Amino acid sequence: MKLHFYGHAHIGDTAWAGKDCFKKISCVDNQNIPQIDIASLENIRGNAVRSAFFEIYEDENYAVLFRNHSEKKWEEIYIV
Repeated sequence: MKLHFYGHAHIGDTAWAGKDCFKKISCVDNQNIPQIDIASLENIRGNAVRSAFFEIYEDENYAVLFRNHSEKKWEEIYIV
């Protein structure tokens, strides 16, 4: 399994990311490699300070946990 982490557009930044500004997990057309957007380490361009945690488990599964630090809550989890 492959996974691509990137930070091209800040989550919640409508000026640059447009209609998909809140999409954290996506795939490029005709590709099956999930992309994880973690580009919100500040809240000037986006709407919150966010980060992502990557965890690898003993059974070789893994997870990406999305943390919203501004609201002090976990927003999403992606488990593979």
